[in-house]
Amino acid sequence: CVCVCVCVCVCVCVCVCVLCARASKTHKQTYKHTHNKIDKILETNEGLDCVHKAQIELDAPRTFPGHQFFDKDGQAKLTRVLLAYSWRNPEVGYCQSMNYIVGMLLIFLKEEEAFWVLVTIVEEILPVDYYGHNLLGVQVDQRVFLDLVQEKLPLVYKHIKDMGDPLSIIITQWFSCLLVKDLPTETTLRFWDCIFNEGSKVLFRVALALLVLNANKILATTDYQTLFVVLKSVTKQMYDCELLMKTAFAGIGGFPRRRISRLRNHYHPVIAEEQRVLNAARKEMQRQLQRSEEDFQARREVLRQTQLELNISMGIMPPSSQAKTAPPPPPPPPPITPASPPNSARFSSINFSEMTEEERRKAKESEVYPDD
Repeated sequence: CVCVCVCVCVCVCVCVCVLCARASKTHKQTYKHTHNKIDKILETNEGLDCVHKAQIELDAPRTFPGHQFFDKDGQAKLTRVLLAYSWRNPEVGYCQSMNYIVGMLLIFLKEEEAFWVLVTIVEEILPVDYYGHNLLGVQVDQRVFLDLVQEKLPLVYKHIKDMGDPLSIIITQWFSCLLVKDLPTETTLRFWDCIFNEGSKVLFRVALALLVLNANKILATTDYQTLFVVLKSVTKQMYDCELLMKTAFAGIGGFPRRRISRLRNHYHPVIAEEQRVLNAARKEMQRQLQRSEEDFQARREVLRQTQLELNISMGIMPPSSQAKTAPPPPPPPPPITPASPPNSARFSSINFSEMTEEERRKAKESEVYPDD
């Protein structure tokens, strides 16, 4: 028995050593493969047109404006990370709100580290189509969250619906930006710690906790605009991250992960069909507008031809025809030659000093005598 136990222990130790060696080798190969990935991606695609480049460069200066990190150098790093990811995952490319996530990461991490954390968030933690076409994943989570609000906070849910439901607009920004734009920095980082540990379900817990902590303010509103302002302000004033986390995990009850998955699976095809119908209606409207434009141009041409025929029947030539049949312009008048000066020889033998006043007057009247 002792020999058998010793042999088993030796075998286990050998297996552990082999696995550790393979893991170490794999880690080194993975690190070698992923090291300087941003430079390799940007170098490989240098000179190629990126459909997202213009939007990324436009959004970079708008990311945390006034922050000391995001000077020209910080904006350049942000642009590089977003461009690299858009080349890595062309199905997602770039979506507005990703710039805020990467901006927060770059404050604490290097470019390469921020790039791989973004890859982890988009491709592993959040649903696959969260930043896909039409933000399908975000819209699914919006419906899931409203169901949870109706279940956990029925009075708040009813009041929000009665006021016109501004929460649907606000929750889209909360989820797509992972609350980076809304919560104070310390609270955001604490919230992100929970997301990295427990997954995207924490989004629903924290969003519900924000409504729980501000339920009285919400119920006190009397119109859509006031409710919208209150909902926008509940995150800006949440400096007590301990209270928020305590409420999120102990103050709203539990909802298992399988319930979230079931709700997501339920709403995903529903919203996908709604988007398909909406896109079809949009395309049909565009076709109708195009046909209306073509009909307008055709009717305009018919009206022009009718007016032309009417003018011809009335003997009114169109301006273009008049220009072609117009008579040539009259020739320019002959140049006016100045009158020849009086012949001075004619008066050379006349002694004007000897002329009388009567003779001078007659000479003026006959224009043969110049004025004195």
